[in-house]
Parts: sequence; C-alpha cells; structure tokens
Amino acid sequence: MDPTKEELQKILEALPPGEWENPYIFSYDEEMRIVNTLVATKPGTKDLWCYEPDTGEFEPLILP
Repeated sequence: MDPTKEELQKILEALPPGEWENPYIFSYDEEMRIVNTLVATKPGTKDLWCYEPDTGEFEPLILP
C-alpha cells in the first residue's frame, strides 16, 4: 500500500467518534499519479473538509 495512504488510514482509524461524519480516503489521478486524501463532513452540515498533512488538521474543501 502507498505510504501516504497507510498514514491516512491510521489517521482515519484514530478519528474520535462523532467528530466527523462519513470520513473516507479519496484517491484520484492527477497528472499520471495517484493522489490520496482524507475527506469528511462536519456533523450537522453538508460541508466537505479535507485533511491537510502539513498542518495535521482538516480544512474546508473548496470546490470550483
């Protein structure tokens, strides 16, 4: 398994219950390479948040 995906899996498994809804690892192809990211929604909202490995925190995912 990809080291980044392994790290995201550990973070996903460590998320406190109820803090995030529907967390999952999303994989996509970006310029011929697979990128993995962790996304989730805040309870009570429909807003998507993305885990930022540089800060170790979730940030709002802004889609065009």
